[in-house]
Parts: sequence; C-alpha cells; structure tokens
Amino acid sequence: PVANRLWLEAALRGEANAQTTLADAVWERATSAQSGPLSPDWQDLISLAVVLYSMAAQQGHEDATASLADLVDETHSVCHEHECGGDDDGGGGGQEGKGKK
Repeated sequence: PVANRLWLEAALRGEANAQTTLADAVWERATSAQSGPLSPDWQDLISLAVVLYSMAAQQGHEDATASLADLVDETHSVCHEHECGGDDDGGGGGQEGKGKK
C-alpha cells in the first residue's frame, strides 16, 4: 500500500511515530501471514518490526517501548509453543543443559 511506503520514507528519516506505525503494520502482517509462525517470511517480518520498534524506543517513544515488550513476549510464546530452535539447528537459545555438569 502507498501509505506504508510513506511511513517507510518517514521511518528511514528517523521519525519515531512513523517507525512505530510501520512496525505495527509489519507485526500485523506477520500475525496474519499465511505461511504461519516460524516460517522465514514470519521471521523476517518480526525482525523488521523489532528493529523499527527499537529505533523508535531509543528516541524515547513510549508506545514503541511498550509494543516492543509485547512483541518480544508474544514471539517468545509462539516460539515456545512451536519449539523454536529445536534439535535441527542446534541453537534455540533455550535453557537446555544449564546447571548440568
């Protein structure tokens, strides 16, 4: 949409309101993506939303800070639900093995 292009232009110029609004749109698109959670498309969209919210939050935009926290919580829940970073990639950033010797 044309509106998102305008938001992108303003976001790239450092406008915190535009960064937050565009991040909201990207997050919404990620949650409605037909490819589903944890797909490469979903991960790219979530990553973009995190970057945009972070940029706005660094400028003191309170809505961006709150939305970033919400997005991190939701993403963590989705990852946990779908066992993000399972045995296939050796990563996952989970707590496996902590405290074991």
